Amino acid sequence: MGVYCTHMANQIPSSKMIHSETMGHSFWLDASSRKLMSAPTFVEGNTPDFDNALFVEDWEGDPLEVEQVNELVNIYYRLVHRL
Repeated sequence: MGVYCTHMANQIPSSKMIHSETMGHSFWLDASSRKLMSAPTFVEGNTPDFDNALFVEDWEGDPLEVEQVNELVNIYYRLVHRL
């Protein structure tokens, strides 16, 4: 996934991306599937780490808190309305 996302990084306009301080990730919609993508956001420069990008549906680990789920829903809504 990292090579694909690094290649795609130059094709994702910043206007199509949301950086969430709450989540510590950057989010955008995959161009072909329209699925929600994410990558950790570097503190320096506020840029995504595309080498560690993945679909949100593939996240593993601890369950999300209610506030985090609300944040994801709001981010997805905002991105869909930017199309």
